[in-house]
Amino acid sequence: MIHFMVDFENVGNRGLQGIEYLNADDALTMFYSQSCTKLQNGFFTQIVKSGAELNICKLHNQGKNGIDFYIASKIGEVLGNGYKGTVAIVSSDKGFRAVQDYWKHCADGCYNIILKHNIEQCIVSSNENSERRHFIQEKIRYVDIETAYEDYKKKTRIHNELSILFSKEQCKTIIESVTNIMKEDGSKRTIYLNILKHFGRKNGLLIYRRIQELI
Repeated sequence: MIHFMVDFENVGNRGLQGIEYLNADDALTMFYSQSCTKLQNGFFTQIVKSGAELNICKLHNQGKNGIDFYIASKIGEVLGNGYKGTVAIVSSDKGFRAVQDYWKHCADGCYNIILKHNIEQCIVSSNENSERRHFIQEKIRYVDIETAYEDYKKKTRIHNELSILFSKEQCKTIIESVTNIMKEDGSKRTIYLNILKHFGRKNGLLIYRRIQELI
């Protein structure tokens, strides 16, 4: 459960990267001014589809740091009303670190306010133990180019071998399972036994004989 405070004047549409990971437990308040009123339709559709609570807040009188004060005030309102979830400021403005410091060190209780430049990064930086957070962490994880390419070539060779035995749709599911089995630590015999256990003796033997040289 995260309440996202989007400094739209600062981050614009790029700050909504990760909007597809919103869910019905979340809330999103969009802070904007007359100078930034255009939201990509796809982002708005994703917000509505997610079921998250959506609110907008337009700056009434132009002034330096006006939206910053709006966001700081909104956080005080939300937490003051007893909200127990996570608050995330979506902005690249480092001035919000003062807001973080206040709620962490000065307020009654200790509140961890997240400050990141897009929704995706806010979710990653949260402490929630959720499928969406783990999915994003895996997606943005760095991989070694050469290692990734070797894995790609191996998967391609497995596909070529198994496409002789199975249909295109069957291959897709089988390759994923075989690849996961081969990633596990173990000897050739362990992989052999796991393939037989997973696919049954008949198909397991067919599969193993086609790919044993790749193990």
